[in-house]
Amino acid sequence: MGRIRHQSSSGGEEPTPSTKTQDKSTRVRQKTANQQRNDIEARDKEIEKLKKQLKKQAAQKRKRATVQESDDDDDEPRLDKNGVPFESEDDDDADGGAFGSSMKKLGPALESPAKNLRREKISQRHSTISHTAAGTPSQHRSDNEALFFPPSSPEPPGPQTPHDDELYPYLNTTNNSGRARKKRLKRASSSSPPPPTRPQSEHDDGILKAEFQNGQEPAHGSRPAAKDYKRPTYNRLICAIRDFETQVYTNKPFPDPDEQVELAKKCWGRVNAALEQKMEFTDRMLVIVSCRGSRARGQLVGVTRSLVVEHYEFSRITSAKSARANREKAEALLEDGAFHYKDIEHKSGFTEHKIIVAILQQSFFKTKSSPGVKFSKAFHPVPLATLALIHSVIDFCICEWSNGSLKQQAFQEQEVKTRYEGYAKKLEQWSNTNHDTTKNIRKKMSNRARKAIGVMLEAADEPDELSEFTVARIQNELANRTGETDSEVEVEADS
Repeated sequence: MGRIRHQSSSGGEEPTPSTKTQDKSTRVRQKTANQQRNDIEARDKEIEKLKKQLKKQAAQKRKRATVQESDDDDDEPRLDKNGVPFESEDDDDADGGAFGSSMKKLGPALESPAKNLRREKISQRHSTISHTAAGTPSQHRSDNEALFFPPSSPEPPGPQTPHDDELYPYLNTTNNSGRARKKRLKRASSSSPPPPTRPQSEHDDGILKAEFQNGQEPAHGSRPAAKDYKRPTYNRLICAIRDFETQVYTNKPFPDPDEQVELAKKCWGRVNAALEQKMEFTDRMLVIVSCRGSRARGQLVGVTRSLVVEHYEFSRITSAKSARANREKAEALLEDGAFHYKDIEHKSGFTEHKIIVAILQQSFFKTKSSPGVKFSKAFHPVPLATLALIHSVIDFCICEWSNGSLKQQAFQEQEVKTRYEGYAKKLEQWSNTNHDTTKNIRKKMSNRARKAIGVMLEAADEPDELSEFTVARIQNELANRTGETDSEVEVEADS
């Protein structure tokens, strides 16, 4: 049948239902065209969102792969900013200040409390570990347990040497870095029982042997590193390294080769004295400990270099005017050691410039695991040797601006040692002018540095006996008292 056309009253064709539907469809298509731009923008946003999600997933995958690779502790040696290899992957992390983060845990006996792990399996695992550690015979106590039962007669400390109870704080500190925390959780949540502990081999004289990873010595010519060794050898090495670095910072900033060897042996002797059983100290281990001096000083230079720019306001603008101002400022600061005075212009406030405390805080008190906190007695009051080292490093960093712009120079030990000796003599003269006052100034420095991280300060030094004035005052107070009643003070007050 033919399509019926409806005539309108005006003589034109009246639109049929099919025509109305077609017009409506056309209107819908026109509306979609108007929204096309918005649709494209929405689609682009969705694509960008998906790209970000994929990128995030890829980063997480790479991070997991890195953590798995690091479980064996066989990473290649990394270099710090001074080109010196790090001795271990944990004690040389970037946020640790001069010492970086705390070292790895010794083993199961120092596992974090189960309540902090917040997992039932971990709690059960920790319970098993604690029971195993507690059941260890006393005659075969491990290095872990010896920390909780120190020897009755440890080696007496030498001059300006941290006390034995402070020589080994890192052995009592669990590494809380993200990677180490994941590794602990992975081990703690494992359903398999811990592998049996193999007794460490000994020499005929009962001294423990230092054992290498995988049971074999690294390839000939490789750089000695603490991570070459198994625990507990690794832990003892790190402890000796921390002691050695503390001695460099507080007592012997520039030891000669013979002094380095002697100092390393003393540090190892203190480690052995604090633990129940002695361990051998091989030539390779001696190199690992004794070579830490240059790296310790290099870290101090890195901290000081940035603080010099901040506190003395050197300009990084590359212009003739700025270069001239930098040269003049460097000359003025270096003239007669003006840079360390509290008032540079009038040279008053010897060694009290605020950069001194800033360097102390950033280098030795940056975190609660930093050496100034862990070895607090070695840094309180701040030793004169430490101040002389800081002065010489500031001098070195200011000299890098002597041409008008920062020109980083190699830290030549012999050259800086000469500056150090000069500043050490001046500081000795300063201290001798008024020993008590200068000592209090040095105490105030360490207290201020510790306050920055909220560490509780030590109690003030108290004399062993009462002064004559105090005794006289107490006698006067007790003259009219019997001590038999609680109301004597009130009665005397009323009368």
